[in-house]
Amino acid sequence: MTRREVVRAALEFRRPPYVPWSFRFTQNAREKLAAHLGAGELEPFLENHFVELGSDIGFFEPLGGNRYRDVFGVVWDRSIDKDIGNVQGQVLPEPTLRGYS
Repeated sequence: MTRREVVRAALEFRRPPYVPWSFRFTQNAREKLAAHLGAGELEPFLENHFVELGSDIGFFEPLGGNRYRDVFGVVWDRSIDKDIGNVQGQVLPEPTLRGYS
């Protein structure tokens, strides 16, 4: 069976010959694994069953200094965690339901 057929079998609740997989790594882990394998591209080694298109965490506006703003206006500091980052400042400075309807 092709990878596509294996995924379809699983989605249709038919017993596939094995469980389809999709490995993902943080930026640091991906770089280390690629260096270990001596590969520029990991896909030939991983043979994932799912193709990723676009960004699954949204789009970010670069602000400089490893800082990015998401579509909600939250600023993320990626100086430590290169993939997601840490929220810079307080998202909600004080709890309130004002404006909630």
